[in-house]
Amino acid sequence: MSSTRSKVIHLYKNLLFLGREYPKGYDYFKIRLKEAFMKNKDVKETHQIELLLARGHRAEFNLESKHGRLYRPRKKSIGKRSKAEKAILKKEKEQQQLEAIEIEKSVEPEVIHTAAPAVIQQDFKSKEKEHHELVSLFSNLNTLYKNKKYLKWEDKCWYNYVYKCREIKPLILPEVNAYLTELDEDDACDIMQVFDDCRKSEQMCEDIKHALLECPDITPKTQKSWIQSIKNLQFMMRKKMDLATFRILRAANEHINDETFNMEFGVTDQSSNQPRFSFCLWGNLTKNLRHKGMNLPSTGFSFELPPELLKMSCAVRIWHSMFDNVTPTFCESSVPCTWQLGEVIVKDGVREFFSNAGSEEARRFALFRLGYAIWRKIKQP
Repeated sequence: MSSTRSKVIHLYKNLLFLGREYPKGYDYFKIRLKEAFMKNKDVKETHQIELLLARGHRAEFNLESKHGRLYRPRKKSIGKRSKAEKAILKKEKEQQQLEAIEIEKSVEPEVIHTAAPAVIQQDFKSKEKEHHELVSLFSNLNTLYKNKKYLKWEDKCWYNYVYKCREIKPLILPEVNAYLTELDEDDACDIMQVFDDCRKSEQMCEDIKHALLECPDITPKTQKSWIQSIKNLQFMMRKKMDLATFRILRAANEHINDETFNMEFGVTDQSSNQPRFSFCLWGNLTKNLRHKGMNLPSTGFSFELPPELLKMSCAVRIWHSMFDNVTPTFCESSVPCTWQLGEVIVKDGVREFFSNAGSEEARRFALFRLGYAIWRKIKQP
């Protein structure tokens, strides 16, 4: 009987452990328990174990009992207290809670009042330190950017001096003015010569634009004079083209088409593979409604006019160029303009952002944007 009881105890402990982790093990040991008790023919005890296992209780065997009955261990009983003792304990507990609340109320304001100035001062110091770090970082980035820009400008000037021998230096204002005066006094208005003059003026305009964007040390006076030179060169190109057009129209009889008896003139610049200039001029001399326009395969231009214009004396000029010679001014918004904020030099546009940014976070964000822009400029090859 004792050996059977010990086996049952061992199986039951395993059943308690595996019942939580492995459901299959639970069913297996349950069958083994039933077989062990059936051998002893103790049906009541087997039935009691099954009921306890079904309810999920942890039953234990009483080894001291003769029959090995199952039982539940009783809880240790605590001695009973009288009503007076319970009331005293309750009052003491309530009094302790009240004292703790009063201590918290008296201590919290003092801690807050003493900690607030220290926290504010520490926060102010940290913000001031961050501000100085940002300013020093941006000043270093700005100096690096200026040094890189200055070196790049010197290399370009040296390259132009060695490899590009030009008759006129577009950055020197007296030379540009002398060139414009010479063009204005020249009466020869051949269209091919006008193309050559326009090509030279176009190159000068491009050089001045690059200088405006790349020159590191540029004064407002120099910047204004360079922009005025671009305007004067563009105006001279338009003026010479108008004079050439007027001369061709005066000699319209030399360019009459044998089929339509209207004036047709077209020419392209053949100095390069891709023509940079194309010029076309058509004059309505016959006023015939059957001839609605012109088609010149050599220049690639063709057009048709409405009947109202075909009844009138009119002329059509088409001038196509690979550069902008019509816009009266150079885009001045792309010209970098520097201004001073303390010890940091920044580009135009940030000043307006700083003036509109009222909060400190907005100013920090503006500084971050500025530093990122300078860093990108420095990183570019």
